[in-house]
Amino acid sequence: MGRGFITKADLPDMRVEVKPVGRWDQAIATFQKLGPGIKRASIKAQTSVAKDVMKKVKDHIRNQDLGWKKLSPDYAGRKSELGLDPRILIAYGHYYHAVEVWHTGNRHMVFVGVKRGKYTQTISGKKSRLDIATIAYLHEFARGKRFPRRPLWNPTIQEIGGAKGIKERYIKYLKHWLRREGLPVTSTIAKFSWR
Repeated sequence: MGRGFITKADLPDMRVEVKPVGRWDQAIATFQKLGPGIKRASIKAQTSVAKDVMKKVKDHIRNQDLGWKKLSPDYAGRKSELGLDPRILIAYGHYYHAVEVWHTGNRHMVFVGVKRGKYTQTISGKKSRLDIATIAYLHEFARGKRFPRRPLWNPTIQEIGGAKGIKERYIKYLKHWLRREGLPVTSTIAKFSWR
């Protein structure tokens, strides 16, 4: 570390990711053997859950309602002088706008978070040395003066009900999308478990 700044070289390769909990590899292997309508329904159900998470995360950034440690008076004053948004984690809005849902190629998984390689600016307007995904990770888990811990993702997942809540949402959306695909669905699907 030089001059009190954290650089990429100082950090291990880290990022914030929201991953499904449970035996999803087994579930996905099962879905791969099923018809295309079921696969489409599964992707749409995952996308619906991911969009729920994304909306709640963005709401928390906008509403500042997770009890984060306040900005230092010096930093808050500098932001004000420069006409930047006074809220935590939203000076330029780059983190907020980098939160997204994506699905790549023919993979059977949907992701929500911040893709690596997107950058924000320092308070002085220069390109940040750290990408937004790394900054998100540091605020989620680090403890320190430069990056005070301001968790966003874990409290949001807990608010949804943790792994159990995500599974329940997924099943609800899966039933909906299966019906939209014209596939018969009964309530016994709710008893299916991937634990």
